[in-house]
Amino acid sequence: MANLGFQRVYAILNSFDEIVCERLFWEGDRASNSIESGRPLRDFDLICFSISFELDYLKIPRILEEQGIPCFSKDRSDAFPLVLAGGIGPSLNPEPIAPFIDAIFIGEFETCAEAFRNTIPTLLDTDQPRQRRLLRLIEEVNSFYVPSLYEPKYEADRSVSHWDIKAGAPFPIEPSWTKELKEAPKSVITTPHSIFGNMQLIEVTRGCGQGCRFCAAGFAYRPARQWRIDTVKRTIETIGSEVESVGLIGLEFAEDDTIAEVVDLVERKGLRLSFSSLRADRITKRFSLFLRKSGAKVATIAAEAGSERLRKTINKRLREDDILRAAEYLSWAGIPNLKMYFMLGLPEEDDDDILETIGLIKKVRDIMATYGRSRGRLGRLTASFSTFVPKPFTPFQWEKQEDPENLRRRRALLKKGLSKISNVKIQLDSIREARLQAVLSRGDRRLANAISLASKNGIDLEKAVKETGGDFDKYLTGIPDKENMLSWEIIGSRVKRKYLKSEYLKAVKQKETPRCKFSGCILCGACKMTSAE
Repeated sequence: MANLGFQRVYAILNSFDEIVCERLFWEGDRASNSIESGRPLRDFDLICFSISFELDYLKIPRILEEQGIPCFSKDRSDAFPLVLAGGIGPSLNPEPIAPFIDAIFIGEFETCAEAFRNTIPTLLDTDQPRQRRLLRLIEEVNSFYVPSLYEPKYEADRSVSHWDIKAGAPFPIEPSWTKELKEAPKSVITTPHSIFGNMQLIEVTRGCGQGCRFCAAGFAYRPARQWRIDTVKRTIETIGSEVESVGLIGLEFAEDDTIAEVVDLVERKGLRLSFSSLRADRITKRFSLFLRKSGAKVATIAAEAGSERLRKTINKRLREDDILRAAEYLSWAGIPNLKMYFMLGLPEEDDDDILETIGLIKKVRDIMATYGRSRGRLGRLTASFSTFVPKPFTPFQWEKQEDPENLRRRRALLKKGLSKISNVKIQLDSIREARLQAVLSRGDRRLANAISLASKNGIDLEKAVKETGGDFDKYLTGIPDKENMLSWEIIGSRVKRKYLKSEYLKAVKQKETPRCKFSGCILCGACKMTSAE
């Protein structure tokens, strides 16, 4: 409910007089009726799924079938409403859900909103055949992908030899990209029922130029954009007195001058400040003091990897001194608790990296203890570990996911080492869910029958893949031939494939790449593409 992209589309559509956009959510084990009118999904003229996470693909068939709507698009007659989808999940790889969806929007919606508005009368005209309506849609908005116009031909290694494409369909589908906005995007609905409660969310930057090689958003949203400081400040100024805290999306990626100006304004308005995590090399004493003054009880440092070697592999570009200095500043400022993010199963990882991670956590804990004792209170350090999932359109898109046995062994090594350190809590994600995410992230249309079976019958996807004749583990292996076309490359990328391959080779050699600047360059291709637009 709190997702800023979802709220952005909701606000834009409702700004058009002839459109009423309402929200339905998955609650418990089924879809709710509309929040606004209480109507069921089947009563609407157009159905749009907003999908941020691949695991949500498993809900789509059940949501549709429970409303009397066939989940496969080929089984829906012209009388049924069109089913659309968007969000970062399908924008990276729409193929696992392609057989369910009539049209999938790829990229950022703002620049296409008016053109989409103009197609609404045609989309709702059920006297016209579905295919004709969809062709009109892609004529007006070429960032829509209509799966029924394309048929992939697969190779044995799950790559695609070629696509059979119907007349009038573009190839590849180029993601929509927003160059500039007159106002900084903000949440239009705050509610205590969402994950962020009544916090006002404001986007300061979109995308990230740091170039971490595992990060899909960092490559999908290139080039990163920092919204003009006056638009961000103007949006903050409009926050009403009923709001006590503000969450600044992308503040950690902004330029130093922007961070200082935004923090000053938030402080003057007496608001509490929140954001997801901090780059250790951006934390200053002044910023740490502001966090404490704004009521922060915990600050999060995204180290991602515990060894310098592995941080070079993923291009994190953080030295251990950066991390320890950040912990020092935050503890000195009086923030009692710290959280550190790490990943397990990264490419090139070995047991020595795990031992170095334990050592780094101990050093941070020692810094916290020094300041905590002087105040008579020892805070808690939470070490959170998530399993690496290879993502499309990143340098690691060709990588395998680590074997579960190795993951469990390294987790045991972590637990043993961290159990000897007081006031350290370890958080581990689900290996099973990470495997599901990896399969769905790099899956193709051949998963659709399994997704449908798992969704409607409530069984595990791995079991459903086997029951439908698929090979679950095949989607978890590495892709050795980096020349073959991948199933998600039906989508165009602003980042050149050649650049992703070069970054992959640099990862193997632990070579780092400098961060992108907000001014353009031509290395990855994204800025060159932007200047051409």
